[in-house]
Amino acid sequence: MRINHDINGGSGKAGPSLFICSPSYSGDFNCHFVTSLLQTTRILEEKKIPYTIYFSVYDSLVARSRNDLVDNFLKTDCTHILMIDADQGWTPEAVPNMLSLDKDCLTAAVISRKPNAEEYAIKIDTNQDMTPLVNEQGLIKCSSNGVAFAMIKREVFETIKADNPYNQSVYPYFQHFYGKDGSHYGEDTYFINEWNKIGETWIYPDITFKHGTNEGNYHEFLLKQPQPGIELPEFKQPQPGIELPELEKAINNLNYNLKKMVM
Repeated sequence: MRINHDINGGSGKAGPSLFICSPSYSGDFNCHFVTSLLQTTRILEEKKIPYTIYFSVYDSLVARSRNDLVDNFLKTDCTHILMIDADQGWTPEAVPNMLSLDKDCLTAAVISRKPNAEEYAIKIDTNQDMTPLVNEQGLIKCSSNGVAFAMIKREVFETIKADNPYNQSVYPYFQHFYGKDGSHYGEDTYFINEWNKIGETWIYPDITFKHGTNEGNYHEFLLKQPQPGIELPEFKQPQPGIELPELEKAINNLNYNLKKMVM
């Protein structure tokens, strides 16, 4: 299923353009997904950013479905693919912001669906003091992530394919694999790991996601963490009526460099 919106009337795209896509085995899309997508397309149209929407449905193999999405993306003249899982909502304004940052592989930290938990299945690079490695744009360097929400340039796929040629019609950018310890890794983790051998992956942290019954923003999550160097051996969530001034002071004096963000 494909929807095109070309502000240039098919005469060619001078600037960046998006191929927004999602895999859905059941063909269903979460209400938060639909709401966020509608709001995102409105913003893109206001900013005169061309986009194509494409869904891959009824495929029980998510790796094959993601490869199909990329294959169809590369057949267009869109400059970036935006992969979004069908079971989540997001901050619509983040999409044009991410596009303007001009990164090869820019992902996000999507909160887990695990009930009553704020967890993010990612691995970030850190400085010597264990603070996140943040660039001048406020992006966090990432060593491992998925593509539940990821904006990737077409050159990334072209580079991977050139480095590892395969003789088949649809290139297997996404594959399930087992690590040396026998652990199983998902197809999107495999892709990010392969790309990180060649280039860099970054996280745009300031997006609020709705995923299952959870809502979370990774930027805000990091700012709630205790500052490195301050020992809090009995760190617990404050209980009603109990004041924890030292804990509050530590949290209020965080130094994660994310305050440099320009987004």
